[in-house]
Amino acid sequence: MTSLQLTYSGVLLAVFANQLCLPIPSIVFLMAGGALSAQGGMRASIIVILGVVGCVAADWIWFWLGRRWGSKALRILCRFSDDPRNCSRNAQEKFRRYGMGVLCVAKFVPGLDGLMPPLGGAQGVSLAAFLALDGLGSLLWSCCYVGVGYLFANELDGAIRWAQHFGSALAIAIAVPLGLYAGGRALVLMRMIRRLRLRRISPEMLARKLKSKSRVAVLDLLDFEPDTDGETRESIPGAFV
Repeated sequence: MTSLQLTYSGVLLAVFANQLCLPIPSIVFLMAGGALSAQGGMRASIIVILGVVGCVAADWIWFWLGRRWGSKALRILCRFSDDPRNCSRNAQEKFRRYGMGVLCVAKFVPGLDGLMPPLGGAQGVSLAAFLALDGLGSLLWSCCYVGVGYLFANELDGAIRWAQHFGSALAIAIAVPLGLYAGGRALVLMRMIRRLRLRRISPEMLARKLKSKSRVAVLDLLDFEPDTDGETRESIPGAFV
């Protein structure tokens, strides 16, 4: 089994996929690459650069989604946490307290790394400031784990073998779960749209029914946690919450 089985493109894809919140252990790839560089099989500088590129590219996508969708992008990520409501609230609190400077260390904090890019986009942070801070944080993160792999190369033989074995199936490991998830979400969305088309009521019609004292029950299902701009959403008048 040669070092060529763990390729530079494999490291880049692993980091990129991990930053897109796919379950790919990119740290193992960085450490394995660092260990291989100590043995002369790869170049540590290239691995670090690829780690930075993969991080910034994926984070930029989340930043753009945050700029386009606002707090909705943050809620999408928080749905995968144990406590979605506190997940969003804690991320916003850390952003208000530390600002975008937290990007320099966010990649070392589980659960915080993926939330800062969309939150920064939703808050209107400039793209230049985001790229600079995210690039610095990505550089520190990549150097740390590549350096660990380089220094402890002899103790990381197991990680190297695992990464080499897994590297050949990386594309399948990324594409299959992503395709299944996207297909499932698209199916759910189409079913929901079909149901809403059959049971839709216009705001004007609802207002007339409420004014005519008809027996109408309105359930307000909005999430009342503060939005990223700090304002609280107003509930529907007369609705159950």
